[in-house]
Amino acid sequence: MNSGPAATPEGADASGADSAASIEQRVAASEATSTGRFLKGARRRVSHPAAWPWRWIFPLLTLACAAALPFLAGAAADAVLEGNAGQEVQTPTDPSEAGYVAFVEPTNTHLVIHVDDADQLVGASLISLRGEDIGGGTIVGIPAAFVAAAPGVENGEPLTVSYETGKADRVVEALSRTLGSQPLTFEVLTPGLWGSLISPVEGFEFSLIDDLSFTSADGRTISLDNGVVEVRADELLVLSSSLGNQPGIARARNIEKIWAGWVRAIQASDLGVEAIGGGSDQLNSIMANLTAGTVAQEALPATPFRPEGSAQPIYVPSDADQEAIAAIRRRVIPHVKTYEGAVIRTVQLINGTGDLTINQPAIDHIIENDALIQVISNAATFNIEATRIVYHDVADEEFVTTLADALGGAEIELFEVESPDNDVVVTLGSDYRPR
Repeated sequence: MNSGPAATPEGADASGADSAASIEQRVAASEATSTGRFLKGARRRVSHPAAWPWRWIFPLLTLACAAALPFLAGAAADAVLEGNAGQEVQTPTDPSEAGYVAFVEPTNTHLVIHVDDADQLVGASLISLRGEDIGGGTIVGIPAAFVAAAPGVENGEPLTVSYETGKADRVVEALSRTLGSQPLTFEVLTPGLWGSLISPVEGFEFSLIDDLSFTSADGRTISLDNGVVEVRADELLVLSSSLGNQPGIARARNIEKIWAGWVRAIQASDLGVEAIGGGSDQLNSIMANLTAGTVAQEALPATPFRPEGSAQPIYVPSDADQEAIAAIRRRVIPHVKTYEGAVIRTVQLINGTGDLTINQPAIDHIIENDALIQVISNAATFNIEATRIVYHDVADEEFVTTLADALGGAEIELFEVESPDNDVVVTLGSDYRPR
């Protein structure tokens, strides 16, 4: 099974180099031989009186030919292009044309790692965008004490431990393994940086259930009373990092509320992209795309567990939670980005009918079976009647059988290939009925 598209080998030019070398050798040999013959039979040349005008005419002719070369070369190039015009093969660019091929890009995802002023992890937010042309997306809230599948740890570890051990890189790796997809980009967001981003629309409302207080690095005590408060840049440290005796899941909910209030404030403002402050060009661009459409919010499910001697619980995904996480990933990140060590089946989907409306239901079935769609294309001609699945590894038989049932039936063929571009090729025929 592949973890990504097969690389296209670069064209070798060794034969051209050998050919050039042999030509140079032959020319050198010819020159050496000719020189030898001339020297061996050399005679003194006697000028003929009638030949003297050519001493001036020949150089002039040579200069004239040299001046004409660029024009001749251009004319020759035009002639070659015109002569080959009928032989050019262009790849179709219209998705409805036969022979069209499109490589599927991973879903645009951005992981925000929230820390406080002391560089302690306080939570994470995964932003998934629907697309640049559509706008909108989903923000998935993740508690700091969420237990993720960190590398080298059998039962995983809380993200707080991951951040203490390996900072942002280890948090990204642990969440990638848990979600089954690596975020395309990520950044660490301090309260000060988030405050600079929020500043153009600060003052949006936020509802607090309990009083909150926090002791800053310089010893100051910052507090907020319960009830409805206005979010200002200088209060983000309190809102995002300190919840008193409340569990960490409440901190995650507070971060979700800040996101919700910020998004509403951006969308309600007349500032356009200027509603997003400076400090992070990356998040600025993400938010501009996100707030251009409908924004949904989700929370990564987990079951609280209080270790012996701990004042706060950690959040461990149960079997049911893991199934729910997989469902969120399929819905929010339909086209995953594989991470190092990931094993996932890759699929090429071919439309053999010309009816593009049948693609999306088939894509949904493929994603529901936890496969990665790398290529979506059209058949060379739209006259295929039977839906067909070709696979290349006998180990994929169960997956292919399940997928065939999900598609409502399909012909299945094993065609063993040592290094296929994709593990499975699905061709939709006129017998396919989306359901």
